[in-house]
Amino acid sequence: MKSIKAIFLISIILLFPADLFSQETIDVTFRYTPNENAIRSFVPGSFNNWGNNSNGRIDVNDGSLLSVDEEYGFSYQVIPLVVGGGSLSHEGASGYGYKFHEHYNQSGTEWQWFTDPINPIAIGANNDSFIEVTHPLIFQVEPSSGSVQRDAPPGIIAAIAAVSSDPIDVTESHIMLNGSIAGTFEGFYETERQLLIIPSIQEFDVSPMIGENSLTIVAVTNEGVRKELSVTFTYIATPDVTDAPRPTGLEDGITYYDDDPSKVSFSIFAPHKEFVHIIGDHSDWQVREEYLMKRDAPRADSVHYWITIDDFTPGETYRFQYLIDGEIRVADLFSELVLHPTRDQQISSSVYPNMPPYPHGLTTEYVSVIEPGTEAYQWRVPEFERRPVEELIIYELLLRDFVEHSTYVTLRDTLDYLERLGINAIELMPVQEFDGNLSWGYNPVFHGALDKSYGTRRAFKEFIDEAHSRGIAVILDVVYNHAQDDSPLIRTFGTNRTGSFSTGNPLLGPGHAYNVFFHLNHDHPYIKYWLDRMNRYWLETYNIDGYRFDLTKGFASNVSNRSLLDGNNPQRIRNLKRMYGAIREYDKDAYIILEHFAANSEERELELHVMLLWGNHNHNYSEGVMGWNQGGNSDMSGIYFRNRQFQNPHLVGYM
Repeated sequence: MKSIKAIFLISIILLFPADLFSQETIDVTFRYTPNENAIRSFVPGSFNNWGNNSNGRIDVNDGSLLSVDEEYGFSYQVIPLVVGGGSLSHEGASGYGYKFHEHYNQSGTEWQWFTDPINPIAIGANNDSFIEVTHPLIFQVEPSSGSVQRDAPPGIIAAIAAVSSDPIDVTESHIMLNGSIAGTFEGFYETERQLLIIPSIQEFDVSPMIGENSLTIVAVTNEGVRKELSVTFTYIATPDVTDAPRPTGLEDGITYYDDDPSKVSFSIFAPHKEFVHIIGDHSDWQVREEYLMKRDAPRADSVHYWITIDDFTPGETYRFQYLIDGEIRVADLFSELVLHPTRDQQISSSVYPNMPPYPHGLTTEYVSVIEPGTEAYQWRVPEFERRPVEELIIYELLLRDFVEHSTYVTLRDTLDYLERLGINAIELMPVQEFDGNLSWGYNPVFHGALDKSYGTRRAFKEFIDEAHSRGIAVILDVVYNHAQDDSPLIRTFGTNRTGSFSTGNPLLGPGHAYNVFFHLNHDHPYIKYWLDRMNRYWLETYNIDGYRFDLTKGFASNVSNRSLLDGNNPQRIRNLKRMYGAIREYDKDAYIILEHFAANSEERELELHVMLLWGNHNHNYSEGVMGWNQGGNSDMSGIYFRNRQFQNPHLVGYM
């Protein structure tokens, strides 16, 4: 069955001098459906001092706590906001910023922030949701613009609010479907919370068309103030999926073909998902039958959807997403380049020239970019001779803070300075796509895509080439302990930690005492596969020289046990040795450095396996340079590997 993806459309008509009602307040109902594993949720915003949070965490008793609506399944809070008020702005309009916040344990020490999934407007580096308060107000409309509705005709729910002196007229306010009046608000409008709740559009004896539909909400007050908001959504039936094994050698992600640059294959790991379409420029961002992916399902927990498209134009740039079960939009896990709907516009053309534009109005969430037929970069130093590990003098730097114009181009031009220092290796703090544009990088989203805030892929390769020409190795700090919630590892399967794809996301670990964001389950076969793919990708694609693996104490599923987290953990040792062995199959001398800080007995075993371990002497050196020597606190002898009982010089000591 052929179905059509919606084109995002919002139109607002306000036919009244709105400033007559400025400084009056409207009771706005904020709705949110928390993740299944959330214990409680909040709506912090600029209207409540962002929940008075402490280092990002909302207190369990904060006033921004949401109440649960047991009948309809969402959580909510009613907040009075000033018409035209707010200190933030979007496209010239004043308003308020907000987000949602979840707790995952009773004490609230495990938490996460979320942009409003049913409000298309977000602003700023933190992707805060934005609301402009008007009279009347139409807010948080479902079905949302660009959504895909399956099988059963959708219901309608929205905050439709007005000032108390001029309330909503339920007999004049009405719903339109595809240009025709379906019915009025009467019987479906809840005055106390100012919510419109229609269980199904068939309540009006109308049904959506298969394909694209237009829904218009017309709100009219007693005084005749009128506002309209239109959204488009796609209505489809569950398609029949073709079962077929993937071609031999086809792996997840994006596969180009040297012998036919017009052809690209796509594959995504998606157990317990019913169907997947690939949407994008190739389909005019519509859901089309010919781009329904085939299913390769040897086992219930090992299901891949795949498709080969053979009509791309070599040298052109294309944007795409996977649309899973008509609901989940996700970019490719193995993307080299991704686009974000709000953050990219904050990156100047001097940092990233000719950035592909985000397809605004056509989709939401991260988008992948492919460039079939692109000429390969020609390395000036294709075979770099790395120094032995015992000769490494490493300069660690955060590109954001090291140079004022924080780009790979500027860093390349600064190599004279680094070379004069006498160092022979540069260790870059994470440069993979992270949440936001200003970060240390330890909040990764796409572990295989460079963050565009530092520049282009070509500029990164040119920096590495220039460093190698000077005898300087380049080591990447990589973050595999965890991922931020926009990662496809999490968006595809959700945030509920469980042992089964049918009820949650087994790719997530249990978390541990040092964890942030979502801990990954390093004992799951797919996480092992993904991690090994990432390691090989950076070494082969960018010619880097090795890794500093962040927070390797989390590389096991049993680390919620504090004694196994900090002590000797055979399960974790096996995972690290397996990862090491996978790298050595194609790179005999890449540097493998662990930020581990586990039991010395475990670190001694790992260093015998030719892994390097971070040795923290920050406190000792700090005491020493201040002239303190109380209780041996300035003793620096532990920076020598034999004083840790290491057999080899595999201790990366740092001050």
